[in-house]
Amino acid sequence: MHEFLKPGLRNLFAERVRKHNAQKTITHNFDYTLEIVLACPDAWLPGEIFRTQARPNSTVAKLAAMLCDVNPNMAGKIKGQIISHDSGKRAVGGIVCYDNFKSFIEAEL
Repeated sequence: MHEFLKPGLRNLFAERVRKHNAQKTITHNFDYTLEIVLACPDAWLPGEIFRTQARPNSTVAKLAAMLCDVNPNMAGKIKGQIISHDSGKRAVGGIVCYDNFKSFIEAEL
């Protein structure tokens, strides 16, 4: 996760928090339907589920840290997690994971 990705990610996830004007007050509501998917074979530990933390230094841990940095409103309650939609797919840290790019393509496209 190189620093040069930050401007693009910041732009891509800028709308993740939507502003709604209700009764002349502005509140922030999260788009919980967004699902972040990654081919990340090194993210898993035995028994992990959607909201558990990713393995330190794994691709998904680095992505979650960068997403929390570019849009702090995406940060979950536990460091290294992001707020995202639990679709019931295999995931860790709030990011849906696949063991390899082939399985990612087959499942998502």
